[in-house]
Amino acid sequence: MQVKRTLGGCFLTIAGACYVLAIFMFLDPLEGKGRFDSLVPGLFFGSVAAIPGLWLYLAARASARQQDIDERAAGLVRTHDAFTTEEFARKLGVAYAKAEEEILQVAQRGEADLVFHRPDQTWMHRGRLTTKHAIVTKCPSCGAGVGAQVVFEGESVACEYCNQPLVAREELHPGPRVGIPPAKL
Repeated sequence: MQVKRTLGGCFLTIAGACYVLAIFMFLDPLEGKGRFDSLVPGLFFGSVAAIPGLWLYLAARASARQQDIDERAAGLVRTHDAFTTEEFARKLGVAYAKAEEEILQVAQRGEADLVFHRPDQTWMHRGRLTTKHAIVTKCPSCGAGVGAQVVFEGESVACEYCNQPLVAREELHPGPRVGIPPAKL
């Protein structure tokens, strides 16, 4: 990222020098050349250097911005027991779809063991659940993958594909599996 930014800055500096040279050539053209004929080479070489320089600089800036969002997203996930995608998007300052993508990336990188409670539209840390629950990953009726859906004791959650209740095949777990203190949202 830093290499892209530095290289982009070098190209932009060269482009700036070419543009300044073009201005001087316009003001004091070579003998036998018109003002605009003297201007063209400087503008051409300046543009040849400016295009990749600007692309490299903007790519480095976008990478830095994405890295900042990734770090803030991981921090938010680690410090909150439960959260909705809307709350997460608001705190992160991104659109809903981007927030959902960041949550899934944090979970895929293994930084958090998250489950989704569809009735509340809430993401939760699996190890911080305090009531009896089951995690359903596949609908027992139609066999569709439903991600990691959490179903609490006495709750009826329907499969989004066949509308049959998601029933846990495994036993309900009695509460926290790890001793992580709960955090406030």
